[in-house]
Amino acid sequence: MSHAAGDEDEEQAIREAWPPTIAYITEFLKTAEGKEIAGRVLTFFESVRKQSLDRQVSESMLHGVARYLLSAGIIVAAVWLQFAGKLDTVMVGLLSLTLGYLLGRQQSK
Repeated sequence: MSHAAGDEDEEQAIREAWPPTIAYITEFLKTAEGKEIAGRVLTFFESVRKQSLDRQVSESMLHGVARYLLSAGIIVAAVWLQFAGKLDTVMVGLLSLTLGYLLGRQQSK
C-alpha cells in the first residue's frame, strides 16, 4: 500500500505544479536533460522546415513546366484551329482567357 500512497503523493505534486511556471521551465532547460530535449525539438523543426522548402521548390518547378506546356498546347491548338477554319471568336476568347489565367497566375506569385 505504501507504493500506492507514494504514487498518489507524486500525482498530487504534479497536479499542484500544473501548469508549469516560466521559472520552472527555464530551470528545466538549464539542466542537461532540458538542453537535450530542446536540441531535439529544434532539430525536428529544422528538418520540417527544410522538407517544406524542398517540397516548395520541386512543386514550383513542376508547376512552371506544366504552365509552359499548357501555354504551348493552347498556342498549337489555336494555330491548328486557324488552319482547319474552325477558329471563331468564341474559341479565341476561350483560348485567350485560359492563356491569360496561366500567365497571370505566374506573375502574381
